[in-house]
Amino acid sequence: MRWLAPPDRRELTLIIFCLTIFTFAYNFTNSTRFLGIDAAATKGVLGFSSLGFGASDIIGSDGRKLARWRDAVENLIFGDWGWDSGHIAGDGLERSQALGVEPHHAMWMSGKAIPQVNGIEMQPFVSWGRNVPIVKVLQHTPGHSVLDNVVLFKGNVYLVTDDPGGLPSLNSIVSPPNFWSKISTAEAIEEFGTYGGRLGGVTFINTDPSLANSTLHELWRTYSALDPSIDAEGRTVLPRPERLFLPFFHPFTDPDPPYENPMLPRPRTDTGFHPFLVKAAFPHTTVMFDQDWMDYHFMEVPYVVERMVIVDRNSGNVLPEIVSPYWWEPIRKQLSTYLNLENEKSKKKVITYVHRQNQLPQYDWDPPTPKLRAEDHELLVKKLEKMAYSYGHEFNVVSALDFETSWHDRMSSIARSTVLLGAHGGDLMDGMFMRRTPPTTVIEFFPQDRFVRDRATMAHGLGMHYVAWCNDQKYTSDNLPPISKPENDEATMSVNADLVAQTVRDILSRS
Repeated sequence: MRWLAPPDRRELTLIIFCLTIFTFAYNFTNSTRFLGIDAAATKGVLGFSSLGFGASDIIGSDGRKLARWRDAVENLIFGDWGWDSGHIAGDGLERSQALGVEPHHAMWMSGKAIPQVNGIEMQPFVSWGRNVPIVKVLQHTPGHSVLDNVVLFKGNVYLVTDDPGGLPSLNSIVSPPNFWSKISTAEAIEEFGTYGGRLGGVTFINTDPSLANSTLHELWRTYSALDPSIDAEGRTVLPRPERLFLPFFHPFTDPDPPYENPMLPRPRTDTGFHPFLVKAAFPHTTVMFDQDWMDYHFMEVPYVVERMVIVDRNSGNVLPEIVSPYWWEPIRKQLSTYLNLENEKSKKKVITYVHRQNQLPQYDWDPPTPKLRAEDHELLVKKLEKMAYSYGHEFNVVSALDFETSWHDRMSSIARSTVLLGAHGGDLMDGMFMRRTPPTTVIEFFPQDRFVRDRATMAHGLGMHYVAWCNDQKYTSDNLPPISKPENDEATMSVNADLVAQTVRDILSRS
């Protein structure tokens, strides 16, 4: 037979036989698995290892080199994580459940350890059997409460207790308490069953449908009553709130847009506080509106709120006692850090005048905007500018309207201020973010025969000074006028610019 002659049948058979034996031996581990044989059980039994075939002493069962053979390149490409037999590969927490026994042998990740966020267990579902979570009252004054284990279910809010007389009245928690109930443990088992969802961590909720720029301030004051150890650096043992429910507020004021244009910009509901504020001062907190609130009620299982901080001004607006003079520092420092002001070196004292002089009513039924007369506004700005220049102070005029002064610039000026001035209203509540010093003062302008104490209460609770001003009359914390809220008071007011500038100068002269 010539050298280049085609192979005959015997030679072809020999080649195919050799290739088959080689392939089978080289892939012995996988081959035995296809035949239904445990490769590990046959290792060394058939003698392939001694012949150089079969399982390798270098490659492990997971396809990587054995630990003693690995180098930096191996670890870079494949990683150095562990892979226990029958478990998901990873660095620890995900290797938590054995290989599934379903037809597809899927591996499911279900941590054996309860995950934590900021040190708080975030177990989403709990089984309580017959031990239904009992409500606990940690702090309560009318309109301001902190409760543990509040249950949301099918449109109602339940407080489970076998001692209803030991709890505050529902009217002092929320008003009206239409969908809030106290039920016994026996009734709860009948109503809820033996398991449910869990909203872990701290939940803030404002059950008052009216607008208020003091909402965040009151919620934190209520919550801070649990920690008398808050210090001047803002250190606290209190976990940050996870969510803020506004169950009476819809996120937008217009109807839902058509599905084909879901990205259409929409006007947001006025919640009383600027939407940027909660993101900067409470970065860990998710704001949830009426639809989010009802989602939990429409689900088929009850949800237990681990800790609920409740503010409802209709229930009797009695603020909790201040247990630490620095109770607001954790939040003030959070915003100051966001604004990059914590390390500011300037020694100048800052005066900020906030106004809404150019605001027009959006609707005919909108109440008029509190503002100074145009001539008084201009004169006040001139007098304060002159005084600040003469004594080496910094004077800023900022608008409460975002299209005139950005929220960032406005809050940066207010947070640096020693004196904050403006017409009465919620804009002055931002003064809560001023650094507390001996001369720190809020000055509020009122029209004739009108006075409310909202900003005075805020200032006093933070250790600041407060001055109310009406025309030529100045009122300090010692002689504030009685509360008066006439229905048709004048929105435009007048002040004596010379006297106001002199008062600011006297305030800043304090050490």
